[in-house]
Amino acid sequence: VGVQGDDTCLEELTTTSEGKFDAVVCSLVLCSVNDVSATLGRISKSVKPGGRFLFWEHVRGTGLQGIVQDSLSPLQQVVADGCHLNRQTLKTLQSCKTFSVDSAETFLVDGASLIAPHISGFATVIEA
Repeated sequence: VGVQGDDTCLEELTTTSEGKFDAVVCSLVLCSVNDVSATLGRISKSVKPGGRFLFWEHVRGTGLQGIVQDSLSPLQQVVADGCHLNRQTLKTLQSCKTFSVDSAETFLVDGASLIAPHISGFATVIEA
């Protein structure tokens, strides 16, 4: 089986990319984009129907951790290239009508208490 890679940036996903990819992998990116829903929309249009979106992102914690992340997120955006500590990316992905989330796991990464928890999984692009 031949595998071909393409290092296309999110900003380059345009109408010329529609249905071009069998899968898109996104790792620790969605915390920094301006509009998560719009970015997911571009990704879903770039992947063939039935194709996969694989993700690994950090998301907002719960309880006191989430409150601290909410408080520190504006500073984090300045010092970490737009990174939002308090994005609820999985909820946003689950509400997207162009994806079916097939698998999602929440986990902690040692030494990353401020940018925790993390999620990883994959979603299938639904044919419009």
